[in-house]
Amino acid sequence: MTARYGDTLEWCELCDRYHVNLNSPNIDPNTADIIRVKHERTQAYEDLKRDAIDRLQGARCVGDYYLSYSTLINQMMFNTKVGIQERNYIRIASWNVRNNRTDDHIESICSTILHHNFDVVAFQETGKDETVLNKIYAEMQRRSHYYCANPRIQSPNISGGFLWKEDVLHKMYDRKWNHSYYRKKITVVRFQINDTNKSFTLCNFHCTPQDNRIRRNGLTGYENNEREINKLNDYASYINIQKPEFGIKNFILLGDFNDIPPPCMNVGAERFEALLNYRYHTNTIRNATYDNIILHEDIERECRHYGVGNMYNIKDQVLSTSSAINVSDHLPIWVDIPITAFITPQ
Repeated sequence: MTARYGDTLEWCELCDRYHVNLNSPNIDPNTADIIRVKHERTQAYEDLKRDAIDRLQGARCVGDYYLSYSTLINQMMFNTKVGIQERNYIRIASWNVRNNRTDDHIESICSTILHHNFDVVAFQETGKDETVLNKIYAEMQRRSHYYCANPRIQSPNISGGFLWKEDVLHKMYDRKWNHSYYRKKITVVRFQINDTNKSFTLCNFHCTPQDNRIRRNGLTGYENNEREINKLNDYASYINIQKPEFGIKNFILLGDFNDIPPPCMNVGAERFEALLNYRYHTNTIRNATYDNIILHEDIERECRHYGVGNMYNIKDQVLSTSSAINVSDHLPIWVDIPITAFITPQ
């Protein structure tokens, strides 16, 4: 931030840097609001840290798992007993787990979900049977004594499934949609946010890889991928025509697109934008952007916190690239959406 002439820079303990005095008449009001919000969040986090240090005296254990400092902080910060209104946002994630069904890798998948405190996860590549989803669900249930919600698995299909916190979200609708342009069925799920009149619809995609060895309808993998991505807006328009009561502005298209979707696209008269650009590497070796979340421009404008998450082991330690690649060749992506950003359908 550059100070204007006459402004005074002051050292901020919460920001750990100098910035313009918030009482300066020259500071941009939006910038001042952002700094104030950060101050409030940082102060709340510092209060949690002090409380956690008191609770961790003696290095207690919970069940068979060591309750690490960061895990306890997350549990205290995101405990849904506080009420969803206290948190003011929903954390939505997407993750291609590469049909990984070994027990140690399932543990890492669940540890990653717990660490990031996802409210709902859209999975891709969970296999044609229920094994992967059932294993994830069983492991989450086994460890829920320090997880602040009761997750539940969506019925699986070839393109994946969902995991969500039942005390945060209520599933109102789910269906597997067929479309001639997509080789895999697309799962559409509508959730209502508990204790509110807000809802949103997730469309879980897994597009054809850009591999010319994969041919379908006389087209190469690259050509099919390009066609599928170019038809995303047609697909969303089709669902909106079938289910107008969902509210097109609350549609969220997410998943493994195996490429970067167009930064902007029109769905009817509405404009949607891809959240992640080429600077966000979503594969495990971090050299490509395959996964994305596409939001209505009004909602995207309200999202200040999003990104690509690391993977964690059962001790809440970050996995190295060589270890993470054995779990999946994709990293989880996520976004925090303010509850107030969702439009209440008429």
